[in-house]
Amino acid sequence: MRIFWELRHFFKANQKQYWIAVALLTIVALLLMIPPRLIGQIVDEIVNQQLDSSTLYFTGGCLFVLAIVIYIARVLWRIFLFGASHKLAAETRIKLYQHWLRLSPSYFQRNKLGDLMAHATNDVEALQMTAGEGILAAFDGLLTGLIVLTMMVLTISWELTIAAFIPWPIAAIFMYRFGRELHSGFAVAQDSFGQLTDIGQETVSGVRTIKSYGQEADIQSKYNAIARTSSDAYMKVAHTDAKYHPTIGITIGASFLMTLIYGGWMILQQRLTLGQLTSFTMYLGYMIWPMFAFGWMLNIAERGSAAFKRITRLLAEKPDIEDTGSIEQLDQYDLNVELSDFHYPSYSGADADQADRKEQTLGHSQVHLHSLPILKNIRFTLPQSGTLGITGPTGSGKTTLLRLLLREYETQGAQILWGGIEVQNLKLDTLRHHIAYVPQEPFLFSTTIRENLLLGHSAASEKDLQRVIEVAALQEDIEGFPKGLDTVVGERGVTLSGGQKQRVALARALLREAPILILDDALSAVDTGTETRILAHLKTASRRQTTIIVSHRLSALRHAEQILVLQEGQIREQGSHAELLARQDWYASIYALQQIETELDRGH
Repeated sequence: MRIFWELRHFFKANQKQYWIAVALLTIVALLLMIPPRLIGQIVDEIVNQQLDSSTLYFTGGCLFVLAIVIYIARVLWRIFLFGASHKLAAETRIKLYQHWLRLSPSYFQRNKLGDLMAHATNDVEALQMTAGEGILAAFDGLLTGLIVLTMMVLTISWELTIAAFIPWPIAAIFMYRFGRELHSGFAVAQDSFGQLTDIGQETVSGVRTIKSYGQEADIQSKYNAIARTSSDAYMKVAHTDAKYHPTIGITIGASFLMTLIYGGWMILQQRLTLGQLTSFTMYLGYMIWPMFAFGWMLNIAERGSAAFKRITRLLAEKPDIEDTGSIEQLDQYDLNVELSDFHYPSYSGADADQADRKEQTLGHSQVHLHSLPILKNIRFTLPQSGTLGITGPTGSGKTTLLRLLLREYETQGAQILWGGIEVQNLKLDTLRHHIAYVPQEPFLFSTTIRENLLLGHSAASEKDLQRVIEVAALQEDIEGFPKGLDTVVGERGVTLSGGQKQRVALARALLREAPILILDDALSAVDTGTETRILAHLKTASRRQTTIIVSHRLSALRHAEQILVLQEGQIREQGSHAELLARQDWYASIYALQQIETELDRGH
């Protein structure tokens, strides 16, 4: 029942709709009390042989008019009540979506997509039912029960009423127990649904990999196991839910039996008429709804309470990066980095428990990942419109450094200045508006190539599109598609090759015309010849941009004014391409090996 109190702000904001619905429900409940009374009088007149045609026609006409009025009122209260509940669902989904957009990427790495989708579907639907059917069951059930009880006691017989309601306290005890079982059962069922959604999404997204490894049977087995667990959880809820109706049926049946026995005895004692017993029996029939509503309300309230807790817990998540900056304008695009050391951030609450279990073994000791320095002693400057190249072995901290520049991590232990302004003093929107970023694994939306390109610049002209397509060496590929730019790429660009996806992502970034361009190994899936063409185009197209290129292919960094070689989170080498070759260190040896590989490829 606490769930109704938790939703009080929504009820207050939409009180007009709820008050109209409550007024209409009250009118319906009062009007429903009239037919049993009229029918009871007709029965008594028949028994006393006093019924005439005018009375019969008048009563029939009254009942017909009542039916029409009740029908109209019921249609209207459904519009107002359920309209308000749908509004709650829409507002909650919007709130969830906005909150997800504010959260840091690391949050989505720590939480499964299936669980998040369960929040936006099942949990929201449970809240919607609480604000709609839950209010209906709570208010109308209670109101109808009180009015019917009043009519029974005041207009017919308080003794018969007590006799009829003897079974009800016993039923209430069972209802309370069912409600507690439902609350725990529904929470487990929702968690299992999230797991089921997650594996389904992963299977669809990774179907090519699954087939290429011949893992269909293993994935099917895993899915079946989770599906059975989910089914068992929902069956447990269904078993508890299934007890409500039989309990109500037995209670109502016992009430009718007590009414007939005691009511019949009262008629024999001439303390009750047959018409009054008929009216009482009809009123007792009306008590089926309050009895059902009570059980239904407990069911809905427990489901809504479990859903509300899950949604509240999600909305309480704080982004790793708080938008504390106040500067909204960035006019200079030079970069200055002074970093003594950087550790991955530790998490709070449940995330901390999860992160702390991920440990890295070093020798004989266990060290928490967030206690290890990932970057240290990183110092460099990049002038405006300059190009910086970054390379190094896998795991040397290249992507982490870029995320610090994008402020995806807090810059504790580091001073990062864009245009002379510390990165934490810039508003996040301002910082990211000035940066076009192409990550290692480009993400394409399941729409057309055109829509994917226009993501960052929806007002771009056809001429602008053709310009970035040419720079990204996409022209021939697009001409090869039946619908050209209007070709749908499928989920996450599944219909495109790895190289095509990277080039679409590059073209999308270039279309933004942001003053800062960051490429994180953005051409790793492109062949050497295409990469050379793209880099040549890029050198001309991005002359006014401050550019940072991360690449394992050193040929992509030859034209950079400065190159950093990272190893184990530190700068091992620093200088221009020619300077690093002259030192005959890691950079020179890797470049020589890559040149040999290129020559061998040309030979074939």
